[in-house]
Amino acid sequence: MLRLESKSVREHGISLLIILIFNFCFLFFPLINLLSYESSILNAIIFYFIFSWKFSGLRNNIKSLIYFSIIAYLIPFIVLGSNTFFFTGCSICSGVKFYLLIMLPTTVFAIFTGLSIKNIKKKWQKLIIIFVIFIFALIDIPFELYSNPQMYFFNTIIGYFPGTIYDQFIQITPKFVAFRIGLVIFSIMFMIPARKNKTKFNFLLPLLFLILFYSVKSMVGLTTSQEKMMEELGGMKSTNNSIIIFDRSIDSSKVDLLAKKQDFYIEKLKNSLQIDSFPKITTILFKNNRQKRELFGAPGADVAKPWLHQIYISFPNYDQTLKHELVHVLLANYASPPLYLGADLDPAIIEGFASGLTDNFQNFSIDFAAKLIAENLDSLYFENFSDLNFFNVNSYISYNYTGSFVKYLYGNLSFDQFISIYSSGNEVLSEIDVNSLRKNYAKYIEALPEINAPELFNYYFGSAPTFRKRCLRSNAEKIFYALDNFREKNYPEAYSLFRESYLQSGEFYSLSGMIEALNAQKHFDSAFQILTGEIGRFKSSRSQIPAEYLLLKEAILNNQLKMADSLLNDLKILSLPENYKFSLKIVEKSLSDSINIFSGDTTA
Repeated sequence: MLRLESKSVREHGISLLIILIFNFCFLFFPLINLLSYESSILNAIIFYFIFSWKFSGLRNNIKSLIYFSIIAYLIPFIVLGSNTFFFTGCSICSGVKFYLLIMLPTTVFAIFTGLSIKNIKKKWQKLIIIFVIFIFALIDIPFELYSNPQMYFFNTIIGYFPGTIYDQFIQITPKFVAFRIGLVIFSIMFMIPARKNKTKFNFLLPLLFLILFYSVKSMVGLTTSQEKMMEELGGMKSTNNSIIIFDRSIDSSKVDLLAKKQDFYIEKLKNSLQIDSFPKITTILFKNNRQKRELFGAPGADVAKPWLHQIYISFPNYDQTLKHELVHVLLANYASPPLYLGADLDPAIIEGFASGLTDNFQNFSIDFAAKLIAENLDSLYFENFSDLNFFNVNSYISYNYTGSFVKYLYGNLSFDQFISIYSSGNEVLSEIDVNSLRKNYAKYIEALPEINAPELFNYYFGSAPTFRKRCLRSNAEKIFYALDNFREKNYPEAYSLFRESYLQSGEFYSLSGMIEALNAQKHFDSAFQILTGEIGRFKSSRSQIPAEYLLLKEAILNNQLKMADSLLNDLKILSLPENYKFSLKIVEKSLSDSINIFSGDTTA
């Protein structure tokens, strides 16, 4: 008996050490070095295997298992929570919610899995079954993403995924909470026969549980089928090349315009890509990002599914993204199943081709973006497409620089050589004199007219990569609810949340939210004092132009006309995006006429 207890303690110690080592390693990687959504998913996977194995033996008495479980749960909480709270200064509240909602239900399911295989004698058989159940628990993810028009998914093991890496805010919805509570309840219900029955066929219970779960997911609103999407949106228009499924609240005349534009783009791109015929492309048009989040996921990014010949766009974005997404779908003509995407699923090839064939950067040629990048980055080179890593640099740089290079290849290779790069990737580049192409491309960019506008480069390309942003998830949550409060005209609460976000992240967007919340309360002097105290932080940053424009606005609101005139002249010297040039002309005219365009009052 003593020997069994000693062995049990040793096994507990090894399991706890594994958890500790993994979480210590997490500290060296972005996003998972915090108590966060990402680290909770990884720990849920680790806990699934450890708890399934622990409860499959039941050599340990219930008291020792309780102690083990408490310590196991405390390890990630202490290691990652301490780093979150003490060393990064990020809010821990968001991470705690994900930790509980993802980890606890997965652990209960793991315990149920372990109890279901306790009557199997051989350890290797138990390990195989644990792994098979794990794979079966994840199999719904690729199936749903492939067959349904959705990017989000609810899953037994990892909980929930919102759609793409670009979604900084992952909302904990009532549906998400209900799903995880339901998982706990039904796992416990299935545990009862698993504990009482002595048959070795109990291992089928988790598989039966998962089959039942998959069969009811659509009925309880955890998936979005094509039929449900059409039912929710309600509008449909068909043309020669397109099917537009749209929210019925969108003006039909605007949908007609979009349909004509889509057909025009498709014909033009088919000609560029030497495509004779192609199935109709379906555009699913959401009225806003909120509706898109609910029905599709990925509220922060418009998406294409080439294998379904579908694109998914929020209505306010369609002018900017429609052509880019159509290219993704049409390139399926030269890609391989099952996903019909570029070679090796390399994001640089996939997005580079879409950007290059779209050839649009803020209504300029994409070569303008490449020239701007080349002038302001000391070392930007790539041996092949994948060296320009989409996750280690600002993705906007990656999209536009590779896009410009693709545009150059399109004009300097035969079409067969060009399109085979998309189909086969770098193995085709090895058959081409790619070194000569790179050198000639560099000369081509160098020969373009000088732009000499570092402030414009900072404005478009100066933001940190998604994975390198400080307090990414908790900051996005604060901004989401701050905007909600602002829309509801609860300005004091909006100001408080924007302020928390700014103190945590130091981002200008949060500061501008603070200023606008104060303006909405007519606290112009306070807004002016705060902004003048903080403006220096944004010199030579991506926020320099919007920060100086906001200060100009605040100076006018506070009747600081000499300061406003000086700021106006400073801004006119800079190279500005077109929208700011237009706004400055209006401001300049209003100042000359002594009209306060921001308050409606005269300034004289």
